[in-house]
Amino acid sequence: MLERNVNDRYDVEDVLFEIKNLNQKEQYLLKQNKLKKKKEKLIGFSNKFNYVSQFGSYGKENDQFNDILDISIDSTCNEQLYIVDSKNCRISIFNVNGEYLNQFKLAFEPSCITLDNVTDTLLIGDYNNSIIYRYSKSGKLIDQYGTTGNEKNWYISGIVMDPLSTTGHFYVSNYTENKIQLFSRDGKLLYEFKENIQKPNDIIFNDKNQFIISDGQDKCLKLFNKQGQLIKRFGDYHFKNPRGLLFDSVKKQYIICDELNDNLVVLNEKGGLVACPFGKNGKGQEEFQAPVNLALNYKTGILYVVDWGNVCIKLFK
Repeated sequence: MLERNVNDRYDVEDVLFEIKNLNQKEQYLLKQNKLKKKKEKLIGFSNKFNYVSQFGSYGKENDQFNDILDISIDSTCNEQLYIVDSKNCRISIFNVNGEYLNQFKLAFEPSCITLDNVTDTLLIGDYNNSIIYRYSKSGKLIDQYGTTGNEKNWYISGIVMDPLSTTGHFYVSNYTENKIQLFSRDGKLLYEFKENIQKPNDIIFNDKNQFIISDGQDKCLKLFNKQGQLIKRFGDYHFKNPRGLLFDSVKKQYIICDELNDNLVVLNEKGGLVACPFGKNGKGQEEFQAPVNLALNYKTGILYVVDWGNVCIKLFK
């Protein structure tokens, strides 16, 4: 259910206009996005899970990681990968082939990352506090939003841009406080969604302008409209702990990291299994030890999987 932040001075009607169910402008933008995807000839994931390669290992060197948690692809800047290297307190930058390019240090342990392509910046969550930081892609701190928690591990588990917002709103999943928060681009807290949300691990949008969370306590996916109203839940009985989410807009399917089952699950839009879960516990090419996040390169159809326990990124096609 939608709750207004009483300290916010925004015009309520303006905010509601932004987050209400598909209006005429959003319908137009959805159609334009679909036409754009057809023109660009984007490639979805094949669901074959053919192993391509992997990169990374445990350590502090440039091409190593310690507590790798998230990955984001920047398709506008030479297709770079931004990787959350939490215990090393840094964002590591690689090319799409897994070759190290650069990094920038942080004064905190990051938990998640997303790209704001409108402002050409990065939004980074803090593992230990309810804070979101905005950085330039070169690593310059621009701003920070949110408030520090009163206890350890009040962490941000996911951030996603509102794909159709003309004002740059973004949504945040707060794992410890069991809520989804809506922020303006300048960091004003607009609304909080708490009803039907338990331990949100990640948050994404589908191509119908609805947001989806992976619920760690209820062990399922939950689909909401932009007003925070639950539309449906799905994926029950498939997961032990659903973590990272991806909506493949070409194949119209969800790809989910099931951390405790050490596999990946592919569901169609209705929540049905597309194929048998892929992967099992182990150190082999087609095995995982707690996969926690993933990203898809729509130019190549390659899926990047964050294998937390094996401390590497694995590529599949």
